[in-house]
Amino acid sequence: MLSLPQNSTPLNPHPLPEILPHSPASSSDSSSDFSSYLPHFPSHIMPMNAAAEYIHDEPKQIPLLTSGEISPLVMHQWEMACEDYFSARKKLEVTDRISAVLPGLKDLHAHNWVVTHHKEITPLSFEDFMAMLHCEFLPEGWEDELHAKICSSHLKMSDSFISWINKQTQTHQYYPSWH
Repeated sequence: MLSLPQNSTPLNPHPLPEILPHSPASSSDSSSDFSSYLPHFPSHIMPMNAAAEYIHDEPKQIPLLTSGEISPLVMHQWEMACEDYFSARKKLEVTDRISAVLPGLKDLHAHNWVVTHHKEITPLSFEDFMAMLHCEFLPEGWEDELHAKICSSHLKMSDSFISWINKQTQTHQYYPSWH
């Protein structure tokens, strides 16, 4: 067995996942249970159903869309960040826009989708590309939910008219297909 000298520290501060061996005493049948050999990841490494975020600190850097569940708001924020990126990169050809922002999709599912559909999506306009992203990554029926939210909204006695209008504008603003 290889061991580190007492004075040294491992180069990787993140330990490998713990492998949980199968315990024959806990099994009622003789078939192999391979799931017991799957790595056990601590929950803080990869939270389940975490919300995706967009990151865009510098206009000339590619906007990032982190891994996680993508909401319509985050999708729209990433889309606006991409538009800012295109404006800042004036020499970027319109035909190169999609290829320029694809590396910003950091979600594994999104990455796999891009690899699978690369030839289909790179020649698209940015608007058509975003329409495909909406279909692939936003929850089914999100537009209907928005429509119902807008239609059911009403001014409460405790709200000012201006704050209600601002809330409606914000809700409507991040769903581009309704403009």
